[in-house]
Amino acid sequence: MRTTSITVSAVLVLAVCSSAPAAIYKENIDVPLNPIPARRGLFFRPEPGFNSPIPSERYAASREGKAHLKKTAQKYPSASNRIMTYRVPEIMQRSNSRNTELVIDIGRQKAFLLVNGAIGLETPVSTARSGKYTPTGTFVMTERIRSGKISNLYDVEMPFWMRLNNSEFGVHAGFLPGYPASAGCIRLPAEAAQAIFNETRSGTRVRIVGNWRPSLLAQPAASTPAPNNPQPTRQEVLQKPAMPVDSLGQTFSRVQI
Repeated sequence: MRTTSITVSAVLVLAVCSSAPAAIYKENIDVPLNPIPARRGLFFRPEPGFNSPIPSERYAASREGKAHLKKTAQKYPSASNRIMTYRVPEIMQRSNSRNTELVIDIGRQKAFLLVNGAIGLETPVSTARSGKYTPTGTFVMTERIRSGKISNLYDVEMPFWMRLNNSEFGVHAGFLPGYPASAGCIRLPAEAAQAIFNETRSGTRVRIVGNWRPSLLAQPAASTPAPNNPQPTRQEVLQKPAMPVDSLGQTFSRVQI
């Protein structure tokens, strides 16, 4: 009887050990506008990042943030295993989908949802991997599908699909390994994709840049009307459509999604 109980216990231990945590650790953090004051450094100056417009930098400079990030780093030593979405409630509560704008920073691999020019939400993204291409420039959302969108190239679901400029790439929820890995689209964590989808609309401006500087670019979003797409004439159908051009003057005829 004792031997049987020991065997059962061993099986249970093996089962628990085999159920290792998933590779991706997701967490949503509400960051107040005035986080816990940063620890004062030399000459009582606040530590770098305390006055940053980026929520994650402000949070990392606070005592609470330092303690949390240290604990998280010990538990998840690889940065690619952490997905942290920061939301500023005081700013997001003023969102009405007409005063929002989405900024994609390829260099940081992050997206920022602006509400009247202020950062209300910050989330990691995954853009084009090596050999693929995520266009840069200013775009507008032209098609929005909450669920049911499936890639015709990879046969995978793309929830919270937001097409840009009637092209073949867009923003959607997807897998984030911690580095650029898409075929051209901008992938978001599911929770962040849902929040951004809910706070935007057709015609919302989306800026994709290589390196975003909030002090220069965080201006109030312009009221961009949704594009008017009347039925094309027979002559327009016969003409070869012009390929979209991004801010670098590069054209892209087909971006895989």
